[in-house]
Amino acid sequence: MTNQSFTIGQRLKRYRTQRGMSQVELADGICSHQTVSLVEKDKHTPSAEILRKLAEKLEIPFYEIMQDRESELEAKLQLEILKIYTEQKEYSRALDLVEELEARPDLTENHRTQLSLLRAECWMRTDRPNEAVRLLTQLKNKLEADRSMDDAFMAEFYNKLGNSHNLSSNMIYAHMHYLRALELCEKIPESRLLIAEISFNLGVVCGVLGFYTDAKSYLDDALKVFNELSDMKRLASTYFSLGVLQKKLNQFDEAESYMQQALALYRCHNVVELAFVVRQQFAASIMAEKDPAGAITELLDCVVEFDKNGDDKLVIHTYARIASIYIAEKQMDKADRFIKLGHERIACTKFQHDPRYVYLYQVHAKYCLHTQDFERAVEYSLLAAEYFEGLGLQRDSADCLQICVEAYRKKGRNEEAFFTLEKVAETLRRAQETTYIVNGGVFQ
Repeated sequence: MTNQSFTIGQRLKRYRTQRGMSQVELADGICSHQTVSLVEKDKHTPSAEILRKLAEKLEIPFYEIMQDRESELEAKLQLEILKIYTEQKEYSRALDLVEELEARPDLTENHRTQLSLLRAECWMRTDRPNEAVRLLTQLKNKLEADRSMDDAFMAEFYNKLGNSHNLSSNMIYAHMHYLRALELCEKIPESRLLIAEISFNLGVVCGVLGFYTDAKSYLDDALKVFNELSDMKRLASTYFSLGVLQKKLNQFDEAESYMQQALALYRCHNVVELAFVVRQQFAASIMAEKDPAGAITELLDCVVEFDKNGDDKLVIHTYARIASIYIAEKQMDKADRFIKLGHERIACTKFQHDPRYVYLYQVHAKYCLHTQDFERAVEYSLLAAEYFEGLGLQRDSADCLQICVEAYRKKGRNEEAFFTLEKVAETLRRAQETTYIVNGGVFQ
């Protein structure tokens, strides 16, 4: 008999006996041993959460117990299973179950809303954020028209919509929806953890948009709650974001301290992937100032890890960071090599409207300026400026336009340099206006 032909109860009993555990031992701290007995006899199906805990105790993946048997369960339990698959990053299995649930005629309207949210979450985490934005925007219009959901649900919904815009690199819209979520949360005293999560999201987005004072305030609020709740993973992420922010403020000692705290927590909890993200930022932002050669060695280690994980965005971004260090060190041949590696990776994976991709164009423009290839410096700087502008990152766009101004001046094209300098001023003015708009209560 194959595992696929076993019932949920038969699988549970099989794994339990293989590990030499009694029903009492398996049930301890989770449920009654009678519950385990009934499940093994296929006379009872407990909640998905109990099944998840039993799987954890047996040291097997949750899907090993559930796979190919979800369709036999009622819709409510299927949704619980779907949520656990999503939390455990089993996105392919989750999306398969979404399709199965979608076809059920007995789903209530509330079930369909939950299903849409979980589908959107899976899309966000599988490089389909634009599809998630479209789905959630349609749902937003419906929910706002119906007014049937309470403030707690809508706060979580706006936070998720903000996440989808964040992952699709539309920071202004992400900021707007996070603000709306936080506004609703303030009406719910018991939503302390959710308030901290939204504050963290706002802090990160404010840092990207250049609203540094707001970013520090939001991140400090989140840090306090995560520290009190001993939520180590979120605490590490907040330390990391504060480190990135302090680097932007040229507070190098504080930046180093925050990043080292983040790295220590990630290593302690064996969160390898995020530890490498911290190492990448630390090497490129802090180490490069003191030890450029050491920073490059560290970044090359990060490239190996990112490549192993298939994370093209981080590979391309790290190549660009390495090239930028070589430009600062006036080692143009080496800078050229890593710029080419970045472009080759883009050619293999397709360009995405993501700041980490656009940064490569900015670095390429800087490289061309230093090698006196002024025409290409203009070309790449204008291209990067346009992309950053489209992403709502006006300050980054202005930085790229400054490269263009310098290239025009070097070419003696002073009129075009002056015209572009005016564009820099206009871009920074719009950035200031955006600061006023998003801090002035769009949702009041």
